[in-house]
Amino acid sequence: IAALLIDRGADYESVDNLGRDVLVTAVWRNRIHLVKLLLNKGAKVDRVDRRERNIFHHIAGDSDRGLQADTSTGEEILRLLLAEAGPKHLEAQDARLRTPLHWAAATGNCFVAAALLKDRNVNVNAVDHNGRSALHLAVRWVNVLLEHGAKIGAEADGGFTPFHTACADQPNPAVLDLLLRGRDEAHRRTILRRKTLSGRSALHLACEVGNTRVIEYLLADPAVITTTRDNFGNSPLLSAAFSKHRNVVELLAPYKQAHIDRLGEAAKAAAQQFNATIINFGEYKRGNEVDKRKSVFDVLYSNPREVKNGDAGVSTVCRKGDSTRFRWIHLPVNNVAWCQELLTKRFIEEGAKDVEAFKAVERSFMHQHRGQRFHSSYMRPMCQSIGRTVQASPPADTTSVNEHALSPSTDTNERARQRLTLRTDVEIVETQPSPSSGTAAEDNFISPEAVVPGATVSDGRLPYPRRHSTSSINRGGLLAPPEEADGIRPVQRSSTLESWDEREPPERHRPKERPVLHQRKRRGSSASKSKVEMDDLSSVAEHNVFLFAPYLHFEFDDERKEMQKAIEDAGMSNGHSRPTAIAFQEVLPSPEELLIRAHLHDQLHIRRTLDQSFFRNIDTSVRDADQVIYRYEKELMKQGGGNEKLKVLMVDQLWMWVVGKDLLITSFPRRWRQTRKDHPLNVLEGIIEEINANTGENVRNIYELAVLIAGRCFGAFDCSGVREDGSKFLDMFESSIGLAMDQETKLFAEFKHASQEVSDFLLSRHEQQSAQAKAHSKRARKLSSSKLPRNAKELSPGQEPEEIHTLMEIGAETKLLSDVKDIRDELDMLKIVFQQQQQVLPQVLDTMEGIFGDNPMIKAQRAKVERRLQINERAVSHHVNEIKRMDKQAERVYLSIRDLLDLKQKHANASEARYARYEAAETAHQGQILMVFTIVTVIFLPLSFIATFFALDITEFPHQGSDQQLPMGYVLKYLLGIGLSFAVLCVIAALSFDKIARLLKTNW
Repeated sequence: IAALLIDRGADYESVDNLGRDVLVTAVWRNRIHLVKLLLNKGAKVDRVDRRERNIFHHIAGDSDRGLQADTSTGEEILRLLLAEAGPKHLEAQDARLRTPLHWAAATGNCFVAAALLKDRNVNVNAVDHNGRSALHLAVRWVNVLLEHGAKIGAEADGGFTPFHTACADQPNPAVLDLLLRGRDEAHRRTILRRKTLSGRSALHLACEVGNTRVIEYLLADPAVITTTRDNFGNSPLLSAAFSKHRNVVELLAPYKQAHIDRLGEAAKAAAQQFNATIINFGEYKRGNEVDKRKSVFDVLYSNPREVKNGDAGVSTVCRKGDSTRFRWIHLPVNNVAWCQELLTKRFIEEGAKDVEAFKAVERSFMHQHRGQRFHSSYMRPMCQSIGRTVQASPPADTTSVNEHALSPSTDTNERARQRLTLRTDVEIVETQPSPSSGTAAEDNFISPEAVVPGATVSDGRLPYPRRHSTSSINRGGLLAPPEEADGIRPVQRSSTLESWDEREPPERHRPKERPVLHQRKRRGSSASKSKVEMDDLSSVAEHNVFLFAPYLHFEFDDERKEMQKAIEDAGMSNGHSRPTAIAFQEVLPSPEELLIRAHLHDQLHIRRTLDQSFFRNIDTSVRDADQVIYRYEKELMKQGGGNEKLKVLMVDQLWMWVVGKDLLITSFPRRWRQTRKDHPLNVLEGIIEEINANTGENVRNIYELAVLIAGRCFGAFDCSGVREDGSKFLDMFESSIGLAMDQETKLFAEFKHASQEVSDFLLSRHEQQSAQAKAHSKRARKLSSSKLPRNAKELSPGQEPEEIHTLMEIGAETKLLSDVKDIRDELDMLKIVFQQQQQVLPQVLDTMEGIFGDNPMIKAQRAKVERRLQINERAVSHHVNEIKRMDKQAERVYLSIRDLLDLKQKHANASEARYARYEAAETAHQGQILMVFTIVTVIFLPLSFIATFFALDITEFPHQGSDQQLPMGYVLKYLLGIGLSFAVLCVIAALSFDKIARLLKTNW
């Protein structure tokens, strides 16, 4: 119809009363065919109305156009109009000097604004008659909404708030700042941490779309939680990795300054004062690579591609072309935060490719148990394998991540590691002072311990059994004591040690000199004998494996109390206190105290006592100070033997992750204030000694190392592995049971003796009573005093033998019963720990079988791993059997003590019965005597009264003359007649009182 009208001469340039032509109306109505027709007929896009607005002013000011932005019709109309327009049309100003961009900003028409800016590059900073740009109008629109009560927390479908939408859709963080402006701290924190119905936070949404500027803005706010997870277990880093935003993944890396700045002062100090152990295994021919010591802070938060002060950051990957085949990194505490950050660093260094495998590894932390108390946290025992969908292939150069994807501007030469090559024909001499490294965590010295061929020692502390600390070198390149420097067999080991897990001394106590290396001639075999060929596992598919298992260790009671005090002090702070650096300098807390302050309320798993591992939600402070080995050593100390410090059993946790074929991460705690040489049961040092020992088998692949470490932790309780200090814990339990058995035997013997004595005493008293009752019987005349027991002859009639108190006293038996019950309870706790290990070991075996499969090329490696696992399983089964055997012995003692208490109770009942009979007889005899005296009294009382009455000087009495005496007959007549009759009646009434009472009761 429009075409027909135009063909018949209709004026398509006519305007309405406001000066708007037909083209404007067609655009408003979204009539694309009419728009095309008018443009083809020559309609002008530069025509303005009375307010000097062209069609672009109208389309930008049309708020409904924004709702049509996602339709093809709206896009087509805008494209047609832009094709006919020039720059002057798009930047034309109306009567208020506003451009179309101003109106798009004022009405929120993002679709038109984006088209104007992206396609035609109009002036974004043009101003109207008030000097306001388009940004001013957009901000004022948001301000108007907020000032009039627009809720920033209003939820749309899916729980999305305006802040969520801004994070997902707005690349400029100024919008976020506008939404948060004027909010108090609590409200601001609520907005930043609010989640959608799917559990995604604002940071999740920004990471999904790769909005780096918004992410940087959010990371700068301490209220944002970077480790939060959605309902599917995805963290913001995983969301970015799933969306393949490598630059965002790099922003969330642990070694980024934004992440480090979010750490508290206590967390930084704890990470700097704890040292991680890093051992590299590979095919080394001549020498060792020695770096400076790496603290946990350096391991977690140093950028592997950066070199600072001549020191390269710690890398978690083994690069192609390097001699290192696989690496072991050990963290000295069970801290979930540290383990997560180390795994995240490895994931980023690999290029953030295998997202599913990394997500599965992260989900391993979901197996932790949480409770009401700090000691309620522990990892549930298990072992699982996770197949890797993307095989790791680290680059051949020094770059440890995909730099093209993450940071293409990084200079490779600056990332080159600077190493000090230590050959096998050197000795260490402490002569030259070392320059300060700038921080307390980096200032260290090389200890004149032992050099292992192929060992990289980050702090210069080289592994050898602690009893040998000298600088002599054996033929295998290992520093040995002087008496073993010659003639020792070459060490067939190839390991690299980068750090020792030990407490760093305070800075003011550190030595000011560091040894330098001098060369000397070395006798013996060539250095090539120290080389060990690593297994080729190229035919084995890569897997990620995680293992959680408990194992038994110990702690000195004084240190345990100190640890508990630190936990209680940190618990009172509710996790809100952040000590300042000044406070650290004044108080100088230990690394353990700093760790507890920083992570106790977060994800730190403290060391648990044996009772805490079983009673997870109660206070066990009393039980902790009354363990079997504590009482045993305390008794030894009283006797002049034993150690000066009393021990208590602890249940520690082994956490292990095998990432691919070249990285093994472990985490198990050290003792409170532990130093490297303080005790032979140092688990970490024992593992290193076993690796370096020349009597065992070589560690040729990462799975053999994992099984070796697990076996060493499980065997920390093994009696055969205990040194000369006497810390044979199972022997302590067995000795305690033996002492209890001996004490029970003594108590039973005392009971038997006391029972015999009391029985003889009661028998003698019974026979004495019988002899008294039958004084003229033949048995009484034959009764000989020799039959009476010694106590019976010595005791007076009112006394009792001392043995009667022995029979009645049960305090010793009750205490012994309580001790035996404690022994059985602790044996049961030990059995539970070993049964959990028994539960894990078959899972480890199944995991190894699944990894190795039936590949004939690695049959020998599989057999070696299985053999180690079988040895560990037999050792654990031996412990379980020993505990069951001891529990049966303790049960027999427990039942014997219970039987003894029962016998005492029965004997007490019998004695009481016999005493009751004895007392009843005595009472009856006394009653008879009392009756006799009563009868006599009754008889003589009236007679005495009458006789006293006649003794009175009464005139009426028949006196004879002046004689005052009465005749006998007169007195007897009344005395016997009245007094005796009254007495007889009273006696009869007393003897018949019960019958008379019953008779009266019956009749009345």
